[in-house]
Amino acid sequence: MNVADILGMTKEELVNLEIPTAAGGNVRCTNCTHCTDCTDCAYCADCAYCADCAYCADCTDCTNCTDCTNCTDCTNCTNCTHCTDCKNCMNCTHCTDCKNCMNCTDCTHCTDCMNCYKCSSQKSSQYMVANVQLTREQYTQVMDKLED
Repeated sequence: MNVADILGMTKEELVNLEIPTAAGGNVRCTNCTHCTDCTDCAYCADCAYCADCAYCADCTDCTNCTDCTNCTDCTNCTNCTHCTDCKNCMNCTHCTDCKNCMNCTDCTHCTDCMNCYKCSSQKSSQYMVANVQLTREQYTQVMDKLED
């Protein structure tokens, strides 16, 4: 699009004009769409204020995350969804202020945990539900119920 194109537009065309991706203030981003003020990101969509992220969507203030969706203030996370203030987490969902956790859901303030559900303030825990220790088989049984 050039100056002549813009000057030749009707009011309706001007009102419906889409904002170009580059207008979002992004720096060195590759194939990002509808992102705002992101830096060194690739293949992200609808993110804001992120840096060094790839394949993320609807994230805000995240750094070095990959394949995350709807996360806020996360760092070094992979495949997380709806997480906030998490660091070095993988495959977590709806977690808040967790660090080095994997496969956790609805957890808060947990560190070095794996396969936990609705836990709080746990450290180095595994196969827990609501801060109750389960065996791997019991945990799998509970998770299977949730998937039905």
